[in-house]
Amino acid sequence: MTAIERLEPRDRVALVVFDDPIATLLPLAAASTEARRAAAGALGGIGPRGSTNLGEGWLIACGLIGREPPHERLRRCFVLTDSQGTHRRPGQCRNR
Repeated sequence: MTAIERLEPRDRVALVVFDDPIATLLPLAAASTEARRAAAGALGGIGPRGSTNLGEGWLIACGLIGREPPHERLRRCFVLTDSQGTHRRPGQCRNR
């Protein structure tokens, strides 16, 4: 059973790809049967695109879940990655 299939209607789901460019493929919505199907379909349609931009993608995704009223529910952001290097903007530091 996939993570998407485990979601219940009281849960929320969104899908953000964090390559270059970042795209919100599915905005935050209640995890209805229709939303879960849409998320699974969108996830299945993702293929190689650009370089990985984890930092900005993470900010976009966390921004989506951060719009929920405080203390309303437990919030989690799951990251699925190809383990490729992260895209950096000119002048950004590199961890050593």
